[in-house]
Amino acid sequence: MKLFIFAAWIIFISLSSAQDKFVEQIRQVKGTFHQPALRLMDGDILMTKSSYRAPVEFLIKAKTDHRNLRFRYAGAQVIFNWEIDEDQFRIDGGPADGRHVKGQGRIPKGEYVSVRWIVMPTYQKIFVDDELRFEHKGDYSKIKEPLSVYTIGKSEVRVKSIKVRRFEEPKKEPEPKKVEDQNGKEPFKQRGNEAPPEVTLR
Repeated sequence: MKLFIFAAWIIFISLSSAQDKFVEQIRQVKGTFHQPALRLMDGDILMTKSSYRAPVEFLIKAKTDHRNLRFRYAGAQVIFNWEIDEDQFRIDGGPADGRHVKGQGRIPKGEYVSVRWIVMPTYQKIFVDDELRFEHKGDYSKIKEPLSVYTIGKSEVRVKSIKVRRFEEPKKEPEPKKVEDQNGKEPFKQRGNEAPPEVTLR
C-alpha cells in the first residue's frame, strides 16, 4: 500500500512539473534566416511552428548589433532599440496598441539579453534580464498565434534560444443544480441557526 501511494505521488509530481516547464523551441522554428546562430537581417523572420493561447510565457535569448530587436505576439509588434528613439519602448497593435513607454526601450548592443514575455487572459508583462519594462491589463483571452522575432534596416539580430511555458487554466466549478419538487418549483429552504422573523402582535 505504501509503495502504491509513493508511486502515485511520483507520477503527480512529474505531471505537475511538466506543466510548469519551459520547452526549447529553437530547433523547431520556421521562416527565413541565416545560419549559424540564427542570424536575422532586414526582411528575415523567425517564427515558432506552434500557435499559442494565453496563459503562456516566452523566454527569448537574443541580441542586436545596433537597433530594432523586434517581436510579434498577442496581436502586437514590440520593439527594443527603436531606430527613431532607442529609449522608447514601442508596442503597436493588439489590446495595448500605442501604449509606448519612454525610458524602457533601450537594451545593450552586441550583448545577449533575456526577454521574458508573460501573457495571461487579462494582462501581459514584458521583462528584460528580470527588469520589468512593460505591463498592461486587457483582454488577451482570444489570442492564438505563433511568436515571431525579426528586425528591419541595417541591423543584425541573432537568436540563441526561444523557450515556451504553457500554463494550465483553472477548471471552473460546475454550478449546483437546483432541487425542484414534483410541480417544478424550488422547495422551501429550511432555516439553520437563523433568528426567526420578528412578529408584530396586534
